[in-house]
Amino acid sequence: MYKDIKSGPDKIKKDWLFILENLLVFKNLVEDAKTNFKELSECLVLAQKLSNQFDYFKSKYNIPNKVISEEEFRAKKEERDIVYQNLYKIFDGLQIKEIVNYIHKAIADNLTKYEIYVNGLADLSKKEWLEMLDLRDNLKILYDEFEIWQGKWQGEQAKEEFDLKDKLVQELLGYDNLLKEYFKKTDKEELKWLKEEAEDRLIPKPDGSQRYDFWWRQEKS
Repeated sequence: MYKDIKSGPDKIKKDWLFILENLLVFKNLVEDAKTNFKELSECLVLAQKLSNQFDYFKSKYNIPNKVISEEEFRAKKEERDIVYQNLYKIFDGLQIKEIVNYIHKAIADNLTKYEIYVNGLADLSKKEWLEMLDLRDNLKILYDEFEIWQGKWQGEQAKEEFDLKDKLVQELLGYDNLLKEYFKKTDKEELKWLKEEAEDRLIPKPDGSQRYDFWWRQEKS
């Protein structure tokens, strides 16, 4: 387990505040989704991110630590779990095919945005680089959720939906390859800041290791 013993109180407070802000956004988003089902896909994305962020925070900083007590940490996790339960109450009122269709639409929309970023890699600002990788994380979560919900859905239409998703997967892998090729051709020092920012701001693994092993980073041969 990775323990960041060098981090002082200010860093811990900053990371904890980031989680609390996301928790508030999650609560508001789930509330909106009760009447606007188009928000459901974004709810699923944020739910997964929050789960990772809580686990990562606990791994990175011992609980309790100099800033966060065990009681406070547990209370906020329980608050997150209640919101997650409220999200699934919404799902309980929908047909599975409706949920699958909402997720599929979100995948297609995010993939279009990802394509735009990848086709303009050389001109991206630092802010846009992080937006692009955050978008790629969203796509991973949405694909995982799609497979879970699609697996609960039976029938010919379900098979058609799965085939459509498979086409989107192939598109995604094509854009990923363009991104990897860009990293191969770009000086590592030029993008060193990106790895550091990604470690601090994008989705980490619960044990504190590199976010998805930084699949997008390829060493130059």
